[in-house]
Amino acid sequence: MSISHLSDHVKPEALTGFNNTGNVCVWPSEEVLTYYCLNQLEIFNGKSVIELGGGMTCLAGVALSIMSDVTYTELTDGNKDSVSNLDKIIAKNRSQFNKSKVTSSVVRWGPGETINQDMIEVFDYVLCADCFFFEEGREDLVKLIYKLLKQDGEAILFAPKRGKTFDAFVTLADAVFNTEVKENYDDTIWDIHCKMKEKGTDAYDPDIHYPCFVHLSKKSNSDK
Repeated sequence: MSISHLSDHVKPEALTGFNNTGNVCVWPSEEVLTYYCLNQLEIFNGKSVIELGGGMTCLAGVALSIMSDVTYTELTDGNKDSVSNLDKIIAKNRSQFNKSKVTSSVVRWGPGETINQDMIEVFDYVLCADCFFFEEGREDLVKLIYKLLKQDGEAILFAPKRGKTFDAFVTLADAVFNTEVKENYDDTIWDIHCKMKEKGTDAYDPDIHYPCFVHLSKKSNSDK
């Protein structure tokens, strides 16, 4: 798998705001999302997947497109520079995608939402990492995930607590989804987390570094 970061020097003012943080680095939540999906490859075989807010790499979506038999992967971010980088990553890895169709697009939620109408209720899985922080986009993200998923689709999400932002998203999602939340979802990740906490270094703050897991599935009409 060939992954590249944005090579140009990016000005600090371009890295602030809702659609720009994915150009900073590959965040821990994205790394854990990738790890988690690679340990669940069989559930993606023959399925369609979209990654929302995947930044400049969409690491999880790219890895799945290579390692699983997913039929269609849409790699997305709200930043045009990130999506341009995704185009380059797709080109570099195209020979490894087997039968998977892999495309990229700019997808934003909230004010100025951009979404291709051909994507509505198309996806078996929505993937998303560390996108709960900004208050102005939280409710709109819930609505977007609902629109993208098939009736029996599922969302796999990871994000750190970041104060009350994680719980605020889950509360909003509860209105239209069956929600499952786990802090301990993998023995290896949990062991690393516990060891880092024991060290007590300033370099590791669980509130911003440790991703929690959220699984969403649509409620039936009788559940709403």
